[in-house]
This record gives sequence, C-alpha cells and structure tokens, in this order.
Amino acid sequence: MEFDSNGNYNGKMLEVPVPRLLPSHITVVDAETIRRSSQRHKNALEVIIDNFGKRSAVAQGLGAVITTMQKLLCSDHRLYIHRSERTVNGILKVGKKHLFIRDASADKMHEIEPMCVLDFYVHESLQKRGIGRQLFDEMLAREKVQPHMLGYDRPSPKLLSFLRKHFSLMDFEPQANNFVVFRSYFRASSSNSKENLHAANVTDRQYRQRSDGNFISSNNFFLGGRGSSHASQHANWSRRGHHGMPPPSAPAVMGKQVLGDGESQEKRRLDDLDSLSLFARGSQFSADAMPRRREDVNNIQPPVGRNCNEDVSLQEKATNYFMSLQVG
Repeated sequence: MEFDSNGNYNGKMLEVPVPRLLPSHITVVDAETIRRSSQRHKNALEVIIDNFGKRSAVAQGLGAVITTMQKLLCSDHRLYIHRSERTVNGILKVGKKHLFIRDASADKMHEIEPMCVLDFYVHESLQKRGIGRQLFDEMLAREKVQPHMLGYDRPSPKLLSFLRKHFSLMDFEPQANNFVVFRSYFRASSSNSKENLHAANVTDRQYRQRSDGNFISSNNFFLGGRGSSHASQHANWSRRGHHGMPPPSAPAVMGKQVLGDGESQEKRRLDDLDSLSLFARGSQFSADAMPRRREDVNNIQPPVGRNCNEDVSLQEKATNYFMSLQVG
C-alpha cells in the first residue's frame, strides 16, 4: 500500500512516518521489538500489520485473521515486512510449531518441531515482481534454514506453486492439521541423525585414546616428566599387548626385546642390572625420592575397564632394582 512523504499510509496519517517505522527494505518485527518501541511507534506499526493481516486472510480465503499486532505480542513469531520507496509490499510470518505428521509410506507418525511459514502475502498489485522471493530469501538467511526443512501452515495454491517453481518442492502427504511438511524433510533429518551419530562415535573414540595416553604419561614415573618418545612407545605397547615387548614401567630397557625362554635366568638378570645401571647414571633421581614416586604410582587410578595389577607388580620390581643400585 502506498504512503507519501508526510507519512500518510493508505490515506491515513500515521504518528510516525513509514520510512522511520520500517528503516530497512525488509524489517523484522517481533514481540520484543514492539515492547521496546514507543507508543507512537506501536500505534503506527499496528495500522500496517493489521491492514496486511486482513488482506492476507481475504486473499487466502481464511475464516479468521491470523496476523495482527496483538497476536504477535503473545507469541514468539517473527514478522518480515517488505517495503520499497513509496509502498509497503508484503509480509512473511514464521515461528516454531509442535507437529504430528503422518507418514503413510513408513506407517508411522513423526513428532517434530520445525520452523514454519505461518503467513505469506504480497499485495496483489505487486505480485510476480520478485518481492515474495526477496522476502523468502531474507527469512531463510536470518533463520538459517533450508526451504525443505520448513513446515507450511495451510499453504495456498499460490504458495505451493511458488515452492515448486523456486525450490522444486512438491512431494508431500496431506495432513489432518493442514500443515505441509515435504518428504525431503524426513530424508534430511535421517541423514543428519546418522552424521551426528558418526561424529559422536568418533569423538568418544578420540576421548578414550586421550584418556589412555594421559594414564600412560602419568604412569611413566621413570622419565621424570620428560621423554615423550618413551611415552609414545609405552602407548604402542599398551595397544599391542604384552607379547614381545618390555614391561611398561621400565623405560631403561625399552627398545630391547624380552629374552627367549631358552636363555639363562642369570644372563637375563645381568642384562636388566646393566640397563638399569645406565639409566640410574643418566637420571637425577635420588634414593630418598623413590618412596614418593612409588606412592604416586599407587595412587594412579586406571581407566575404567583396564586391569593394571600386572603393570604395578612390574613397576615395583623395577623400582626395587633401581633402589638397590642407588643404595649400593
């Protein structure tokens, strides 16, 4: 509807000129916006919203007006208003709805809460000029939603034609509640659910790997907070098992294969003592610090599902070797 430079709208003088009332070509109005406005702004805005709400109801053949400023104040809906230099051109109202949608092909009822197009109207004299597409694109960008992920309340034949022409949306099942939800909504929802489940599994697996790594790092008391390469070897040993690898808490002998059963116990003992002696000379540990180290090891809580009794016994054995060398 036309307005003049003095703020007259549809032949009626408004308390606030339309360009000040609707500062952008597409202005979004909701309950919070209205409550923050002055009374003069509220009065002028009510004239425009109620006028277009009535026109929309007549154009769609509705029995009642579904868009008024009072109804907007009592909801969380958002109203997009399009204007040009001298005219107010159309409205688009959106909001979330809790819906039950029957899917006959799957023989089930879907309970969903999509963003819905609740009212969509462009003045008859201005239709087929791209105004409806501008309104719709602005709404999609601000609401961050795709056309097939929307619900449509009692869409008129013109709206269904609009959706078919611009977005190739046409496959839906009529519902008792008169809402239209396209079948691509459920296909996209199913795909997103699978992707989210895969992402959750990956995240959980990464978390468990980090937890195992933290346990290994804190358990590696022989390294004195250093020696990340030894911690990495320890992690590899944990994943591959005990066979063919040294005990986890003896980095002094890491990199050396466990001797075969055919070799003598004496040779095995001498090799262990030799390796531990080299490690003792290269470290800064003192004999009186070892009890505290052993307490730290005993206080370590293994991850859920892991049995570290064998590791602790090996730690104590290596510690005893090391302490005997220090004391000697």
